Amino acid sequence: MSLDIPESIKPWLNFIHPVIMWVLLAIAIYALYLGVQIRRTRSAEGDTKKS
Repeated sequence: MSLDIPESIKPWLNFIHPVIMWVLLAIAIYALYLGVQIRRTRSAEGDTKKS
């Protein structure tokens, strides 16, 4: 099965693919940040946990 990419789309792929990869990297870094925040909240004690 051969999937040929139309010629009208090929120039756009050179721009869209890197943008998608950067967005995925940003989402992964944000997920890491949220995970660290959850870990800090769970391991906090007393008044630190409330704020």
